[in-house]
Amino acid sequence: MTQQTVSQPASQPQASWARRHPILTGLGAVVGFLVVVGAFANSGTNSSPSAPFAALPTNNAERDVAITKCGGDDQFGMNGVTVRITNSTDRTQSYFVTASMNDAAGNRLGEANGASNSVAPGQSATAELLAGGVKGVTQCTVANVSRIPS
Repeated sequence: MTQQTVSQPASQPQASWARRHPILTGLGAVVGFLVVVGAFANSGTNSSPSAPFAALPTNNAERDVAITKCGGDDQFGMNGVTVRITNSTDRTQSYFVTASMNDAAGNRLGEANGASNSVAPGQSATAELLAGGVKGVTQCTVANVSRIPS
């Protein structure tokens, strides 16, 4: 009786978590970047919390942003805000936008955040600001805009 040896194929090492989940990795990187930019953008200022009502833009960057869609559950049960960004400067700019998501009485329920990079002078871009599963959103306002040359 002869014995046969069966060799197992060489196993390949498992790819890292980041390589197996590129969308989650990208979202995590964007959120982390926005947190860092927000921390530096607000450092050294003595600002009060955002008002629960629509306010006039307080800086030129906020004048570049207009809300085109507010709330509405998507297929994953997430709410968001769509904004139109128009670069009013003479340089290419990147924008980081926070919108307040409010109920009918103007009470802040949550916020949505997003970015649009390298918007050329005079050009416009549409950005989807992401939020969590906030319910009861009826109105949205631009809460903060950071604009940096890119």
